[in-house]
Amino acid sequence: TMMLIEARKARREGENLNWKGVSTVLLTAVCVCVSTLPMILFILTKLFVKTLPLSTEVEFRRVASFLKQLNIVANIYIYTLTVPSFRQYLTSKVRIFPPPQQRLQRRPALCMG
Repeated sequence: TMMLIEARKARREGENLNWKGVSTVLLTAVCVCVSTLPMILFILTKLFVKTLPLSTEVEFRRVASFLKQLNIVANIYIYTLTVPSFRQYLTSKVRIFPPPQQRLQRRPALCMG
């Protein structure tokens, strides 16, 4: 919300706004919110429902853990999509590796004997 307020303020004042940075922050914030929502719901459910079946508790924890891990992995994709300098850095590092044809050159067989 604060980002959107600042964006409107900058637009009114005629300032340039780094929309790539804003989109990076907003996408990251959305991922964090989505990844923590199941655990928050689980904690609230445990407060109001005293006897929760074990299978339900295990599923809540499994989904919450999966989404937390997905949030960690999502960051590299968000940065790659929204930050051109990060994308250039990644492509420069990928170019270091030789093409598959060079890596799979035939090696002489070892003879036993």
